[in-house]
Amino acid sequence: MYAGVDWAGKGWFAVFLTPDGDCEGDYYPTLWNLWRERGDNIRRMLVDIPIGLCEDTRRACDVAAKAYIGPKQQSSLFYTPIREAIYAENIEAGKECHREADTDFSIQNQAWSLVPRIRETDAFVQDIKESDRVLETHPEACFVALNDHEYLSHSKKTTKGIEERLKLLDNTSDFDIHGFYEKARSVFREPAYAPMIGDKDDIVDALVAAVSAASTKGSLRSLPCDVEPDYDKDLDRKVEIKLPVVE
Repeated sequence: MYAGVDWAGKGWFAVFLTPDGDCEGDYYPTLWNLWRERGDNIRRMLVDIPIGLCEDTRRACDVAAKAYIGPKQQSSLFYTPIREAIYAENIEAGKECHREADTDFSIQNQAWSLVPRIRETDAFVQDIKESDRVLETHPEACFVALNDHEYLSHSKKTTKGIEERLKLLDNTSDFDIHGFYEKARSVFREPAYAPMIGDKDDIVDALVAAVSAASTKGSLRSLPCDVEPDYDKDLDRKVEIKLPVVE
């Protein structure tokens, strides 16, 4: 099966596309919980979180993704702090790491809010066997790829933006996208006073990650595509954002 995973406020929301054509969703407190339950059957899993860190520069894949998704969606992607800063005690200590490394960028508050998840994913990828099955993606970049490399018109936080993205997924997959979305929303977003996951767009982000993972049995497209990607020696892997293959 193929999986797409998104951080959803209190835990990870995952979508699984099974060989028999089913689309399933579930919620997990950690990536280890997900992997213990499903990992043996996952052929490829795309996660919307940075995987692979740089020592003293912006990640080339972040720079490429920002250009790729266009100006309207810029707020959905933050430059990933350098490795030493990711493990700093607080954001001020992290910013000091950036100053000492003489980087050309600082740490945004929004990026710092992702640090616990980046640490978790960094440890998870180093911990599991066959970690090459776990890859980074970015939902908005995936949607641009599915939209024939055209920018999207509406924010994913709006009703029009949700519908725009669901239609794209309907057009590029054989799964009951709208049916799954409505069921997942009723299960994981209701009752309103105690939802399991944060926002409706978390469901859509996990969906596009799963559809992208399943878009080819071979290699996926990668960002950056016009320069050599960075290399994370701690993970022993290239630092890339994966996108769907559109035929």
